[in-house]
Amino acid sequence: EIGVRLVGSEMCIRDSFSASYEYLINRILTLKSNLNYSSWNKDVLNKPKLQFYLSIPVNLRSKIMIIPTFSYFGERMSVRGNLPSQFHASLCVNYLYSRQLTGYLEFNNITNSKKDVFFGYQEVGFNGVFGVSFSF
Repeated sequence: EIGVRLVGSEMCIRDSFSASYEYLINRILTLKSNLNYSSWNKDVLNKPKLQFYLSIPVNLRSKIMIIPTFSYFGERMSVRGNLPSQFHASLCVNYLYSRQLTGYLEFNNITNSKKDVFFGYQEVGFNGVFGVSFSF
C-alpha cells in the first residue's frame, strides 16, 4: 500500500506492508498475529515503523475465554529525540453467560512499563478493567 499525505507544504509518501495470520490450533487454542511496517520519504513524528501483535485465545467450554496478548511498537521519532520501543503484555478473561450477557476482566501492561508515549507523558503502567456488556 502506498499513501500520500500533505504535511505542511511538502508531500509525504508512505510505503506500508501489513500481514495478518490466524491459525486454529485445536478447538481450544487459536493463534492470531498482525504485523505492520511503514516507511516514509520524510521524517514523521510519533509513528513507529514496526508494530506487531500476537494473541493466543484459549476457549474453555465455550463459556470462558482467556486471551493473553503481546504487542510491540518500534522506536518513534520526536521533536526532542527518539522515543524508545514499547513491549506490552496483557491478559483478558471473558465469561460468556449467554449470547446477550458477557462479563470481562482485563489486566493491561502486565510488565508495568512506564516509558514515554510522548515526551513528558508516560504510559499508565499496570492497570485493570472489569465490566459487563449486554447486547439486545
